[in-house]
Amino acid sequence: MQPIVKVTLENERGLILAHKKSMQLVQLSGMSLAVQTSFASAVSEIARDCITTGQGAYMNLGVQIRNKEKYLSAAIHDRNPSFINASAGVACARRLVDELDIQYSDQGKITRLLLKIPTHLQFSKARIAEWKNYLDQEIPLSPYQENSSKDEQLKELAEKLRESESRYKLLTDTLPLMIFTTDPAGKITYYNKYAKEYFGTTLDQLNESLWTYHIHPEDVAPDTPTIWFNNVVKLQPNQGEFRLRNKQGALIWHQLVSVPLDDTQHFSRVGFCVEIEAHKRMEQALSDNRELRETKQELERYQLELEQKIEELNRSNFELSQFAYVASHDLQEPLRKIIYYSNFLQQKYVGLIDEQGTRAFSNMFSAAQRMKQLIHDLLSLSRIRKEDNFTTATDLNQIFQEALQDLEMTIREKGAQVSMSSLPVISANPVQMRQLFGNIISNAIKYCAPDTQPVIAVHANNGGNGHVMLYIRDNGIGFEEKYLEKMFSLFQRLHTRDKYEGTGIGLTICKKIVELHKGNITATSTPGIGSTFIITLPVN
Repeated sequence: MQPIVKVTLENERGLILAHKKSMQLVQLSGMSLAVQTSFASAVSEIARDCITTGQGAYMNLGVQIRNKEKYLSAAIHDRNPSFINASAGVACARRLVDELDIQYSDQGKITRLLLKIPTHLQFSKARIAEWKNYLDQEIPLSPYQENSSKDEQLKELAEKLRESESRYKLLTDTLPLMIFTTDPAGKITYYNKYAKEYFGTTLDQLNESLWTYHIHPEDVAPDTPTIWFNNVVKLQPNQGEFRLRNKQGALIWHQLVSVPLDDTQHFSRVGFCVEIEAHKRMEQALSDNRELRETKQELERYQLELEQKIEELNRSNFELSQFAYVASHDLQEPLRKIIYYSNFLQQKYVGLIDEQGTRAFSNMFSAAQRMKQLIHDLLSLSRIRKEDNFTTATDLNQIFQEALQDLEMTIREKGAQVSMSSLPVISANPVQMRQLFGNIISNAIKYCAPDTQPVIAVHANNGGNGHVMLYIRDNGIGFEEKYLEKMFSLFQRLHTRDKYEGTGIGLTICKKIVELHKGNITATSTPGIGSTFIITLPVN
């Protein structure tokens, strides 16, 4: 360093001289008043600490050249090496100069402050000599003059600070985002116009709520406060995405970022919040579209599998129906021969066969008859197919009368009393409707208590929504309604064959006929009182 002037730092006067000489040197170099004040203030901060805690302190002002760049230098020497680098004075001075460096040795320490001289300001060694003569020969100002000069400088600096603050406030208030500052305790010390209008609260109200009302709780993980606090201590930035509640109560996504206001340990921070609602909605839309495409592909795969299963099921049902029809049809021929010959043997050789043989022929004949009825019912079931279910306008009154004619012998034999109110005309398959009525009436007569005259009544009601409801009520033995589902299943019987004859197929046929007509069949019953079968069918 090329020294220019030396100032002894022993008392307050030395502090004043250090400030004054530093300011004059910057002024002589041609730099602005703001730069003069900043450099002189930095020198004063270090000098004050040395006067207060140091020993034999002094300052050399001069010019230093490094890497072809020129600096104004203030080297403050102090024989007390216990001075702490992280003091408030050092921290403040570090912000005011381009470089601040402290070197320690056995003789004490040297605190060096450097202010870079702009390249457009040219000066020679002769010019530096003129500065040295000027600063050495200058008559010191009186304390009063010194204070007056400082007051003028401070007033000028305060005015510039006010102008700078106004420009900063104007800039932050025009930006479409929230800007705020916080003190070391995390309390908000400033927020711009955008933030004030968004939250609709004062600073005090916002600080009292501690943001808990304004941030959606689901957006704050349990460890977020700890992580953010650690980042504050480490002077690291904090950032996150949160839904912030505005003054209307709506939650809008924002990205929040806060960074240290400076590199000191004061922990003050500046931050901003920018709205990212559109970005979040786009992310959600993309995610929804992706999930929708995946779901669509999954549904298409399921649909293809379902169509394949339906095709296999239809083919299986068709083959099964064909098999049942062919098998039942082919079984009838040998069965007719069994019935014929068993009846022939029983009649022709009745005198030659003992009682046990006669009973055996009788049982064989009865079994063959049951087999015949079973085959007949299986054939009836196999013939009821959807593709054969043509419909036409069907008068249920006429169909019911035809069903009664089919059962004329049974009705006369049991002395059954059958009554019917007016039934509607619906779109149905006449043959299947006749079979439906015949099976239910046949069951009503069959499942009647001994020595009891069967009484059967049929009537119809409007079921609403284009449907008609048919009620067939009897006074038979009834059944427990917990067996209702079982009663409509194939080959299911609620009674033994020796008590009531049947194959267990009749009601299964009824259910299939009703379902092919897109209807429903159910029943209610009380054991010992009777049953009512309820059939719901569409009119068209």
